Amino acid sequence: MTQTYDPTHQANHRRQWLPLAVTAGVLVIGAIIAAVFLSTSTKHGSHPATGLFPVTSPLADATKACTAGTLADEDHTLIVDMAGEKPGTGTATIADVLCVLAELEAPQAVLAQMESTRALDGMQSATWSTYEVKWNYHPDHGLDLIITTTN
Repeated sequence: MTQTYDPTHQANHRRQWLPLAVTAGVLVIGAIIAAVFLSTSTKHGSHPATGLFPVTSPLADATKACTAGTLADEDHTLIVDMAGEKPGTGTATIADVLCVLAELEAPQAVLAQMESTRALDGMQSATWSTYEVKWNYHPDHGLDLIITTTN
């Protein structure tokens, strides 16, 4: 028995695999692009919401949970302006301030320092975990906080 070479059989066999190979190549390239996109979208200096899966900061989470404060510096600063006795000094309440500090897990020592601050004390500060808070108090202007991330 002799075997004959049939070039059309080999060409048809190659054509059957071509769509599968192209599809696999496109999927691999797509996976590489997605991996690069995800890894660069959460690096320092980029806004948290630029990635495929937005990453929020703890300050943004506290602002949302407590509906209080103003975010700044690409969500690395949270400003909470409490209302004082004078009109137009702020909108936050003491409950808002306590909510934000609870969300950020401020230690009791920081809360005690804030509670004992007098108008004559000027700007005060404290740190915990990855946060620094600066505050001042005056009855006319209320308690005002500036919370920043330290990392």
